[in-house]
Amino acid sequence: MAKLGNKNKGLEELTATDIEETGLSSSQAQGIYKELLRIVQQNRGPVATWTRISQELLEPSHPYGLHQLLYQSTYKNWDATTAGPPPAWIPSL
Repeated sequence: MAKLGNKNKGLEELTATDIEETGLSSSQAQGIYKELLRIVQQNRGPVATWTRISQELLEPSHPYGLHQLLYQSTYKNWDATTAGPPPAWIPSL
């Protein structure tokens, strides 16, 4: 089972090792980390960032733990009491 001990990190704090710990190979994790950095550097807020991550980076074949880690990291500082639950983009079939 994937280790999710890093769920309290924001996107800017994640490392390639955190990504690898979700069940990816080192080379896969490095590639995803590089693309994640590109998206984070163009950060336009958590909703826009998550939309880009979910549409441009994540694939159905990636481990669920990776999806969960990136989602939780994107919305780390989301205030659900004032903004409601953080939105999630779910791909259509």
